[in-house]
Amino acid sequence: MGAFATPSSASASAWSGKSLVDSTYNQRNGQVVINNSLAADHTFDGLENNQSLGDIITILNRGSKNVTFNAEGSADIAKNRFASSIFVPAGGVAQAYYNGTRWEPYTANQGSITKLVAFTENATNTVHTGTVPIPAGAWLEKIQVLSSALWGAASAVLKVGDAADDDGYFIGVNLKATDLLVGEVLDTDQSESWGGKNGAYLVAASGQRGPVATNFARYYPAGSSITGIITVGTPAVTTGRTFMLVTYSVPTPIAAVPSA
Repeated sequence: MGAFATPSSASASAWSGKSLVDSTYNQRNGQVVINNSLAADHTFDGLENNQSLGDIITILNRGSKNVTFNAEGSADIAKNRFASSIFVPAGGVAQAYYNGTRWEPYTANQGSITKLVAFTENATNTVHTGTVPIPAGAWLEKIQVLSSALWGAASAVLKVGDAADDDGYFIGVNLKATDLLVGEVLDTDQSESWGGKNGAYLVAASGQRGPVATNFARYYPAGSSITGIITVGTPAVTTGRTFMLVTYSVPTPIAAVPSA
């Protein structure tokens, strides 16, 4: 590719005049480096790069907030738009492919995306929250939770869910004893690994494995956030360590063709 990729002018204006491109980083051909250091997640429309059929570009977000490229952003000329939205998490990387008419998400070599949330007991806080954003169109492969050390406060209870139901996957997990001992794993993938602490999203008898409105089972067409929340009663020690692993992929959609 003959030039650096840069966010389109219409996109940049949506950022109230702040630069999207991280000028402190040695940007190379075939990539654009973004630093979303603003106070919230943001979206923009397109990329300018004199693109040709088959070009692949890597987008790096070095900021502390997420960014999303809008699908078919109307503010930009056609060739700079995205055929479908592409999500670039804070501190994350995504790729885009130019199909000759539009940019589109490129996931052929991306595979599964895994995020690890670490919960650390302290002697001060009564609530610990870990959040993993799930982009629109994602397939949630699994959520796993384990502890490497039991919690020592008067009580420590974990729940895991999403933005619609914060205890949809796991509810009332005692992190002091019984429910999640060291060496045990709660895993949404198999009912044998739910530990009897499954929430409304996990129903062995019916095969339900997730939400049933807006997002459906493991398919999250609207996107969401997976959250783990630990509520502590009378914090006093610093012993507890719990980890939540969230694995998802962003498949390329292929429309079925109606016939007879």
